[in-house]
Amino acid sequence: MPIYSKHAKVIAFSQFLDSAQNYGVDDCTLTAQGVVADVYGHKVVWPGTVIAKVTGSHLPTYGKCVVRLAAPTYGPGSDVAWGLLRNIADLTGGEQVVALVTWGHVRTAHITDAGTVGAVAAATKAALPHIQWH
Repeated sequence: MPIYSKHAKVIAFSQFLDSAQNYGVDDCTLTAQGVVADVYGHKVVWPGTVIAKVTGSHLPTYGKCVVRLAAPTYGPGSDVAWGLLRNIADLTGGEQVVALVTWGHVRTAHITDAGTVGAVAAATKAALPHIQWH
């Protein structure tokens, strides 16, 4: 089933993955840290978004995931890619356990990295060596 974004753009995990059968996943608890609410107050993260994991043990978000940023704004690790969000995540009600694609073939044009769609940073590609970018 396709998912439509507010820009009438169809986004679903089957679109950013080159193959819906050959990919690997890892899970993590995604926090709403840094996710801006839309005009209706919903905090939604779309499939194909690059997710990072907070590695600073002194932080309350230690071991949890955040949307990857260009700089480590939310603590150590928040600027290092951990995986790609597989399904849509609605964080309006709080944290959610999500699946991250950690290996497989993906279409770069459908990836959102640090807020930019279709442009994946070299650091992201280096941090996710088991993903083939097309």
